[in-house]
Amino acid sequence: MKRVTPEKIDELGENEIFVFGSSLGGLHQGGASKLAMKKFGAVQGLGNGLQGKSYAIPTVGVDLDMLRLYVEQFIRIAKLIPGLKFYVTKIGCGKAGFTIEEIAPLFSGAKDVDNIYLPQEFWDIISPEVSEDFLKALNIWEYGLGNMGKAFNGDDPIPAKTVTATKDSWTTLPMPEEHKTLAMDFKLTKVQMDEIKKGHIPEAMEDHWFMYFENNHIHYYRSWTGIEIYDAYVEETADFYRICSLTVNRFSEQYGETDDKKDIALFLSLLAQECGFDPSPYWDIAFS
Repeated sequence: MKRVTPEKIDELGENEIFVFGSSLGGLHQGGASKLAMKKFGAVQGLGNGLQGKSYAIPTVGVDLDMLRLYVEQFIRIAKLIPGLKFYVTKIGCGKAGFTIEEIAPLFSGAKDVDNIYLPQEFWDIISPEVSEDFLKALNIWEYGLGNMGKAFNGDDPIPAKTVTATKDSWTTLPMPEEHKTLAMDFKLTKVQMDEIKKGHIPEAMEDHWFMYFENNHIHYYRSWTGIEIYDAYVEETADFYRICSLTVNRFSEQYGETDDKKDIALFLSLLAQECGFDPSPYWDIAFS
C-alpha cells in the first residue's frame, strides 16, 4: 500500500514531520514554508534539515542537480529516524518553478522507506498503478492461444489447420516427474473433439502454445521452450467425449503456477479457443 501525504495538513501527531520546500536562505515567507514556520516549528534563516516538527528541503536558489542531493540527504536522515513519520509536500512545484515530473523521480529512493509519505502525484509517476484490465491483457497475451498480435488487432488468432499436428511437429520435453493429476468431468461434442484432434501448430512467435492429440490424450506445450504443461485424458462415449483427468506440470523450474483451479481454468480456456467458443469466463478464473 502506498504511503500518501494528506492533501491538507493543519495539525500533526506526536511523531509526524511536515516536509516542505524552502529557499536556500531559509526565508519562510509563503506557502508551505510559511505554514511550517507558523505551526510546525520551522526556523527563519534555516533552509535545510529538521527543525521542530518540520523538515526543510531547499528548492529555491538551487538547480535540479543540487536539489537531488538535498532530497537524497533527507531520505538518508529519515531512514535513521524510523520512529518519525515524514509527510513530504509537493516541494519545488510552486514558487521554485519545478514541475511534478521533475521533482517526483528524485524521491524514487523513498518508495521502500516505510516512514516517508509522498504526494499522490509523486506516486503516480514513480510507481504508477497498473489496472486489473491491463494485467489481464498481459496474461492473455502470454497464455492466450494463437497469434496474440492478431487477437489484439481484432483478427482471428487461430492458424489455419491444414496439417494435423503430431508429436513430431514440434521439439518438446516430456512431462517432468514433479506433476499432479487433477480429476475432471468436462464434456465435448464430437465436432469440438474433431477440431481438437487436428492439434495446434504455432505460426508465429506471438503464439505461445503447441498441442497435439494422441492415444486419447491432449498434450499442451509452451511453444518457445517445448515444456509440457498439460496432459488431459479423454474418454469417448456413444454421445460425447469426456475429459476425465488433467495432469499438470508442477516442476517449479519449468512452471510457476500451483493453483489447481486456475490451471483447470487456463486449460479449458485453451480448449475454448481451439473450438471457437468464448474463453473469457475461464480467463476470469485463471487470471484472478
